[in-house]
Amino acid sequence: MLIVLFSFLDIGKLAECFVLAICHNWSEWESMNNLEIETIVTCSDCCNEDNIRSINLFGFQKLKTLAINNECFKSVEKVWIVGLPCLEKVIIGILSFTCESEDENKGSFTLKDCPSVKELIMGNQSFRGYTECVIENVPLLERICLGDADDEDSSCNFLCAPLSLVSRGFSFLFTLDLPRLTTLELGRASLLHSQNAVFESIRH
Repeated sequence: MLIVLFSFLDIGKLAECFVLAICHNWSEWESMNNLEIETIVTCSDCCNEDNIRSINLFGFQKLKTLAINNECFKSVEKVWIVGLPCLEKVIIGILSFTCESEDENKGSFTLKDCPSVKELIMGNQSFRGYTECVIENVPLLERICLGDADDEDSSCNFLCAPLSLVSRGFSFLFTLDLPRLTTLELGRASLLHSQNAVFESIRH
């Protein structure tokens, strides 16, 4: 794994070398120290081996930013980003998580129980074959971008997936679904064959 060193002179700064992980391949991904890392960045065309079918970020309790570059994780069928208290941004490049298998129309993406996340951005053609997109219990989420709405080319994110946006609140607090959400941007042909989209509050 490539570690970026900020300073060799100050031990306080030296400690920062453990909070940024830049991954070039799957072995580097698997070797990450999930207890300390705050930022994960993958290089383009990374982790596309056929045997990589799922990624689970559970355990990265200090993670603030997840940035997946272009054309990565093409065989992955399940993405599980759940229970990360410090996560603020999820950024996915173009043509990643394309679920390239014999049956391309499958795959599940879940972003759930991440109380600090504010942005979810996905580039064109990513998650195009996924049939499930769940975004649940993310009360500070402000921006969701599925593809580039200004691009004339089709983005085709989640072509066959219903979109579920769910918050669990308490009625006496008058909690609203995704109270901070100001932007939902869909690129051309995103959710093209989706039969429903759910914006729902489950009150107790």
